[in-house]
Amino acid sequence: MIALVLGESLLMAAAGLGVGVPAAYSASRTFADLLFGIAPTDIVTYTVAAGALLIVVIVATYVPARRAAAIDPIVALRAE
Repeated sequence: MIALVLGESLLMAAAGLGVGVPAAYSASRTFADLLFGIAPTDIVTYTVAAGALLIVVIVATYVPARRAAAIDPIVALRAE
């Protein structure tokens, strides 16, 4: 159950990264004057940002999914 939820959220995050990284790369030349000490096309920065996003997605998905999986479905339906 947790793997299903985690897989879906990682799929959505990958789709967002697939759209967002090229968009950020193309927009980085526009905002080059605002970047201090970083090249507009710094690969390390893009990699760290994408990795941080994936870690946040995993934690934000895993914790509620684990709590929801621990609840008995019959008890949850009776409470409704």
